[in-house]
Amino acid sequence: MTYKEKYCEDHGLEGQESYLRHCPYSYGYENLLDDYSEGDCIHPSMECDECWNREMPETKEPKEKLKSDFPGFKVNDIVLFRNGTLAIVLPNHYSKNDISTFKITKYESLSCITHCGNYKENRAYDDDCKYYEQYDVVKLWRMDDLNANNILADFFLKRTAPSKDPFWTETPPKKMTKEEIEEELGYSIEIVECHDEDEEDEEE
Repeated sequence: MTYKEKYCEDHGLEGQESYLRHCPYSYGYENLLDDYSEGDCIHPSMECDECWNREMPETKEPKEKLKSDFPGFKVNDIVLFRNGTLAIVLPNHYSKNDISTFKITKYESLSCITHCGNYKENRAYDDDCKYYEQYDVVKLWRMDDLNANNILADFFLKRTAPSKDPFWTETPPKKMTKEEIEEELGYSIEIVECHDEDEEDEEE
């Protein structure tokens, strides 16, 4: 799509000739260079019509967040670990992101279990990057104005998981063979450990 086509699409002028008084950057289609000011031509070697008929660079759409993506931690979230332990997320300045998970002990006190700053998605790591599968979060309940009292009562008084459906539940990864992946994609693939940046640059 050219800058002119983009302008006509945005202003309902498709199929019509339009007089373009300003530059593409005036409409947010192009960034103004640091050493130029509003009103200056940033492509002095081009005529206006030639400038407007340039192809716009393609922009990658941001990755849509999936329902299965871990929502992260918030204070007062209730979480269930893979080992069956139920915990609540509370402030803790010892954690990298100032929040940690706590469980209720048999002595009626709260004890820190994991630092939320050591998580990659819902998976738990320590400072030495050792992975602790038993502390993976498999379910998470998040409070709102309507369910807060019930969730806190279930955790602190009943010592059970909230009766309300979880805000997030871990979705096991789908297992597929290379042939199944190729059939899904519609073309052949080569599975590698990591991408070679030089090869990617050549393809582009």
